[in-house]
Amino acid sequence: ATRETALYKKNTDGTIAQVGFQKGDTDLEVRQKVQAALENKMKITLCVGENLKVRETDKNAVDFVLGQLEEDLGKLNLTGEQVLGLLEAVAYEPVWAIRTGVNAKAGQAQEMLAAIRKWFAEKYGDDVARKIVLQYGGSVSDQNAAETFALPDCNGALIGGASLKADSFAKVAIFAEATGKKMLISANWKADE
Repeated sequence: ATRETALYKKNTDGTIAQVGFQKGDTDLEVRQKVQAALENKMKITLCVGENLKVRETDKNAVDFVLGQLEEDLGKLNLTGEQVLGLLEAVAYEPVWAIRTGVNAKAGQAQEMLAAIRKWFAEKYGDDVARKIVLQYGGSVSDQNAAETFALPDCNGALIGGASLKADSFAKVAIFAEATGKKMLISANWKADE
């Protein structure tokens, strides 16, 4: 799997990095960056997700994404306390939905988020699984935010292109506030995209 790591944003509590797929990092490189964030007391949003080929073929998308979690986080042998201290969130971002205007169907997103939460329960315990912030990212907009925020295992959304459109962003923010969900803005977006 190839993946990307990019500076995410400055926060009053320190630096948050968005770590995950897209521009060429291997799982080993992502794991090394997760380790570096841990050592430097940085919070991260860990992004996982399958490409369209995985989604459309016989390969199980859930197994693929859980494999990413194991490679990028699980192999570090962290305690539950370390995981909660490290992760701002885990974002499920199907690669095929990023910058396409195509959003995962609610059932697809919920299936994946539930599987991710179960992975955290099995790896780090039920308390960590309850506390971990799981987000959906992938063409979230004012057109689908209400459905996204209604997913039982979705604690919020990672917002990309919608953050560049004031009206759309404001509507997503209203949905988030009304449901008590969390929004993070991806720094990988530029106004010309």
